[in-house]
Amino acid sequence: MIEKEILDSLAEQLTTKSQTVAVAESVTAGLITTTLSRADNATQFLQGGLTAYNLGQKCRHLQVDPIQADATNCVSETVSEEMAAGVARSFLSNWGIGVTGYAVPVPALNIHSCFAFFAFVFEGQTIKSGRVQSDLKTQAQVQEHFAALILQAFLETVRVHSL
Repeated sequence: MIEKEILDSLAEQLTTKSQTVAVAESVTAGLITTTLSRADNATQFLQGGLTAYNLGQKCRHLQVDPIQADATNCVSETVSEEMAAGVARSFLSNWGIGVTGYAVPVPALNIHSCFAFFAFVFEGQTIKSGRVQSDLKTQAQVQEHFAALILQAFLETVRVHSL
């Protein structure tokens, strides 16, 4: 669960700077967008969000490179950066957040732990990208954990990023 103070701080940072955000999600399945929508005055900074689970949708709606995405099953730092840039363009937003990963192990793909890649793009430039992990037991817990970690990182990034 995202702490209210993090959400309030993020909303204040974005509205004070007159900046907007859009979110492209896969592994978190809309949780980041939903959380942002619960902030006071969310309409002043949240442009919207898109959940894309497969390669075809990520390529079509977010302009993710299909060859690179196919080579990584759509789970890489590069894909998260392309998702963030694509959603920012589509929603005419200053900031774009992209997140893709695994909320459950996939032994058939040799994925034995839960992890996600995320990226924050501002005005077309990647400002921060990285990887988060979770050892929580259920898919829902992992998704919520990823959303919380990524929103905390986004708040820290927005705080220090100047125009």
